[in-house]
Amino acid sequence: AVNSHFFPLFSQSQAMARFHHIALIALVAFAAVASAKITEEEDVLVLTDDNFEEAINTYDTLLVEFYAPWCGHCKRLAPEYAKAAKALKKDDLHIAKLDATANPDAAQEHGVQGYPTLKFFRAGKPSEYTGGRTESDIISWVRKKSGPAARTLATADDAKAFAEGADVAVIGVFDSEDSDEAKQFMRAAAQNDDVVFGISTDSSVATEYDVKAPAVVLIKNFDEGRNDFDGAFTDSEIAEFVSANQLPLVIPFSQENAPKIFGGAIKTHFLLFADVEDDASESLLESFRDVAKTIKGKMLAVTVGLDSERVMGYFGITEDDLPSAVIVNMPEGGSMKKFMYNKDDFETASMTAFTNEYLDGKLKPFLKSDPVPESQDEPVYVLVGTEFEKVALDESKDVLLEFYAPWCGHCKNLAPIYEELATRFENIDSVVIAKMDATANEIDHPDVDVRGFPTIKFFPAGKDAGVIDYDGG
Repeated sequence: AVNSHFFPLFSQSQAMARFHHIALIALVAFAAVASAKITEEEDVLVLTDDNFEEAINTYDTLLVEFYAPWCGHCKRLAPEYAKAAKALKKDDLHIAKLDATANPDAAQEHGVQGYPTLKFFRAGKPSEYTGGRTESDIISWVRKKSGPAARTLATADDAKAFAEGADVAVIGVFDSEDSDEAKQFMRAAAQNDDVVFGISTDSSVATEYDVKAPAVVLIKNFDEGRNDFDGAFTDSEIAEFVSANQLPLVIPFSQENAPKIFGGAIKTHFLLFADVEDDASESLLESFRDVAKTIKGKMLAVTVGLDSERVMGYFGITEDDLPSAVIVNMPEGGSMKKFMYNKDDFETASMTAFTNEYLDGKLKPFLKSDPVPESQDEPVYVLVGTEFEKVALDESKDVLLEFYAPWCGHCKNLAPIYEELATRFENIDSVVIAKMDATANEIDHPDVDVRGFPTIKFFPAGKDAGVIDYDGG
């Protein structure tokens, strides 16, 4: 029975109701606390749909991996992620994971479409993770995003510990943090999410690295180990110096290195396809390394081995074609262009001459193309890469061109409608309704950048008529 002395202003029935009400509140509160508890696995916070919102709002910054238990890439990331979590925990920084297959609500809310997807939350607001997939990459990126653009280094010991704690560290030494040079350094630091920056005004740091303020030194645990900045103290020149030196001279392609290669500031890459594990390739790789020295800061030199079948397949290269080489240009917002190395001579001089021709603008891109069809018997004209200019840019014709992929469901749904349209115009010589398999054919046109399927473009008749995007139904 409920002791009514606890509720002196209520009748027995009212007291009982009041007791139940308070008990219910207590139960709900207890359940909320219990459900919100966040556990850890190997120092990684384990999130669920129930505690996700609490987690991203409790921690000032939080990197979250959305994963699937069956995902191979997730399994490869797991040990690196756990090691990074352990190291970051010492800085009172945390990273988390969420099984998106068991907790679909949080994953759907944040637009997760593949695994692993990593998102960084600051004060509950998400942004994309743009770092690499190794322990050191994750540590550097999270530290950089969670703190100031550059860490203050009070002593030489601080600077040494700072440099030893990262694969790549940039240290700026200045007379004053208020100096123009220091401000430019901080602007450069804010532009780079992949490398940690430290700043010092202490003379012992200058002595440790044998420099005189103002100075910038890049310390790394590969290649020559150190690079000294000798340019003008502008944020752009400092940023360019760091971009040119933060990666190895020759980068082996791998899933872990892919974000560094494709996400960096240098968008032109010289790829060497070779059996890099074969001792017979040693002299070839040494020649390639010599070439890499001449293009440093202008291109990335990347080796692609036999374990990268998908990359080889993308470029149409088989094991019988090795060694092969190609320059790839991937400008921001533009389409990829490839420049094939067509010589059998892989000596340093020949490959250097090839890269110089590219840099001088003397090379034409390589474009894939299906063979020209022997006949055009269907209402829709089948256009291939080698005929693009002849047909689509014919000044006497209006050309509607669909870029499609054979596997694209939307393209398949469009096919009968597109054929009906072509039938209506098949007796009008000045109009061409055409299609191109964009997975097997490539074109080089400044106004055509196919990024999804189907993509439809209209090329009106007339000189310099331009290209019109079809945006109808």
